[in-house]
Amino acid sequence: MDVPTQSLLDAPALLYQVSAVIDEQAYVELGAGQMRLGKIRLPQRGARRMKILTVIDEFTREALAIVPARSLTSSAVKGVLAKLFAVRGKPSTIRSDNGPEFVAFELTEWLETQGATTHHIEPGKPWQNSFAESFNSRVRDECLNMNEFWSIEHARVVLESWRIEFNTEHPHSSLGYMTPEQFAASWDAA
Repeated sequence: MDVPTQSLLDAPALLYQVSAVIDEQAYVELGAGQMRLGKIRLPQRGARRMKILTVIDEFTREALAIVPARSLTSSAVKGVLAKLFAVRGKPSTIRSDNGPEFVAFELTEWLETQGATTHHIEPGKPWQNSFAESFNSRVRDECLNMNEFWSIEHARVVLESWRIEFNTEHPHSSLGYMTPEQFAASWDAA
């Protein structure tokens, strides 16, 4: 297996894919894009809705963030991205669907000042954000459908555990059967 000879900072056009998963009863996908509607089952209070923000590095396939919340605003997205930028650096592009939290002036202006361009997929064309679509499907199938969440905090713990497992234990054929963490490390080491 050939080991890459560049660092991740030199990787071709660092691109983060940002999406929201809103899950509905039985976590059924609704329409195109990454938006899904869902519910959290809370004891004695019935079902409550939950949105999940997912951020993926398109080059390394690493799941950078999976953040559950009752609602998802552009300020919340900005906060998550600001933390990621501080730790991992700024990507050249942020790809997302046209959800209100992603097209809001506050977020797009902030991304512009950070030097990251935005690319919003065309409505009704989820294949333009295929990595996020595939990843969100895995989150739904391997985590959301397998767990019952009792609170947002419980969902946060379970989703973070799943994110770490995804990055460290799931090899990808597109990465030469390395895990996302191994692939990223091979670029950092080079």
